[in-house]
Amino acid sequence: MVSRLTRFLPVLALLAVVGAPPSDAGEVNRIAAVVNDEAVSVLDLQLRVRMVQATSKVPDTDEVRQRLATQILRKMIEERLMAQEARRLKLTVSKEDVFKQVESIEKQNRLEHGALEKILKQAGVPVSVLYRQIEAELSWGKVIRMTLAPQVKVSHEEVKDHLEMLKGNIGQPEYLLAEILLPVDSPDREAEMAQTAQRIVEQLRQGAPFQNMARQFSQGSTAANGGDLDWVQVASLEPEIAEALGKMPASGLSTPIRAIDGYHIMLLRDRRVFGQKSANAEGTLALVQAFLPAGNDRPGAVRRLQEITAGAKNCAQMEEIAKRHNLPQSGRGTARLAQMSPQARQFITKLKLLQVSTPIQDQAGVRVIMVCGQASDESESGLPSEEKIKSMLERQRLELLSQRALRDLKRSAFIESKL
Repeated sequence: MVSRLTRFLPVLALLAVVGAPPSDAGEVNRIAAVVNDEAVSVLDLQLRVRMVQATSKVPDTDEVRQRLATQILRKMIEERLMAQEARRLKLTVSKEDVFKQVESIEKQNRLEHGALEKILKQAGVPVSVLYRQIEAELSWGKVIRMTLAPQVKVSHEEVKDHLEMLKGNIGQPEYLLAEILLPVDSPDREAEMAQTAQRIVEQLRQGAPFQNMARQFSQGSTAANGGDLDWVQVASLEPEIAEALGKMPASGLSTPIRAIDGYHIMLLRDRRVFGQKSANAEGTLALVQAFLPAGNDRPGAVRRLQEITAGAKNCAQMEEIAKRHNLPQSGRGTARLAQMSPQARQFITKLKLLQVSTPIQDQAGVRVIMVCGQASDESESGLPSEEKIKSMLERQRLELLSQRALRDLKRSAFIESKL
């Protein structure tokens, strides 16, 4: 018989469970939940709550413990399902892999080697509690790579299409982000996940570190990495998230954002304009110019060049304009900043990426210049390589498949609360 966990711990029982000291054997030996043929004990839950409190610096109150326990029990149930699926497929995680992940977590949090174990020991939490969580996460990664990764295919045409989309977004906002994702996998969980998201935001505003909260509660693929998404172009974001970020200051924490896959809590660490950073960079720049011979009508040449290049939005359009109007000595080239005269260097570095310059007059004629980016790039500066785009698209698709796989495991599992 298959059932779903339709409720978690009642408030009074939860307070008693989480607040009970470890020596209260009659309480802690009770069962918090059953996941197929495996139990999550009250002691398991209690120690996990204490671990989160110790590593996330959240207040140690009955109310906070209640909120944490509700969220953490859900996460522990998912981890049990992940580990069970890995065992079914005979996939194992070595102790060395677990230790490496612990070291990675310490580095992310700027802790010395061995600091996590000391923090847990002071809180009365065996380090095995952390190891078990990490083992479940790593084993699920192996499940995904074995069963789902072979299904993910990204064609060369898809990569090219995405690259063209990125070219069109040069000059648009780009955000340095981290996220906590709480998927809504069925309508009856809408209110529950909305409330959970709001509670996590409250804990973050009270000083809980975002990375630690993401590790404990996010169900996105970046959870094990503290929710880090790196730099993300606005065009790659869901509309609801892009709209919310656009209204935020330069950095800060969002309120829960309801998107198509669930609730997102976004940490905005920085923002910049996509692509502009390389226009002032050292090195060899890729340029395109449109040139008109001066002749006897220099003012007329200036006006004409301004008119025909005014609508150019990127280097490809500048090249097309030059070809269409049969402009000699026009097209792409490169220029090394270190070899320019001080005047030319100052002029070039003041140009924004993909900005049509003011007309430049010399003895030969009149020209306008556009900076395309670093000459080492195949296209405009700031754009990722095709290989990086392919990896990113594969990662996005794998994340969707991973969420579906976990949702299917939940639906087919026997999950029951015992409190």
